[in-house]
Amino acid sequence: MIDYDKIREFAPKFFALSPWGDCELDLDAVCAAIASLAENPQAYVEVTDKGAMAGLLVPLWFAPRTLLASELFWYSEEKGEGRRLREGFEAWARERGARFSQIPIMTNDSEGALRRMMERAGYTARELGLTKEL
Repeated sequence: MIDYDKIREFAPKFFALSPWGDCELDLDAVCAAIASLAENPQAYVEVTDKGAMAGLLVPLWFAPRTLLASELFWYSEEKGEGRRLREGFEAWARERGARFSQIPIMTNDSEGALRRMMERAGYTARELGLTKEL
C-alpha cells in the first residue's frame, strides 16, 4: 500500500532541490501517476517513512532483449535510506532480468557528491541527458 501522505510530503521537498523550479508542482497529478505506476508490472514503487523511489523496466531500443531499469524518482531524508532504496530497486530489476540500472543525477549543488556516491556503487556515465525548452 502506497502512503500518499508521504508522497505529498516528499514531493515538494524533492521539487525544491530539483532543476525543475520553473515548472508547476501538481501533487494530485503526482499521486495519480504513482498510482498508475503501482499497477504496472514493469514498474517499481517503494515509499517508506524516510524516502521513496520508483522506476521502470524498459528495453533498449536497439537491443530489445536487453532490459534497463530506469529510475523515475528517488528521494530520501535519512542517511542510509537512499542506499537501501537503490539496492531494493536494483534487486527488483535483477530478479526481472534487467541487465542495467540507470539513475540520472540532477544538476544542482549536490551533483558532484551524488556522482561520486553512484560511482562507488558501481555506476558509470554512459549518456548525458540534455534538456531544451520548446
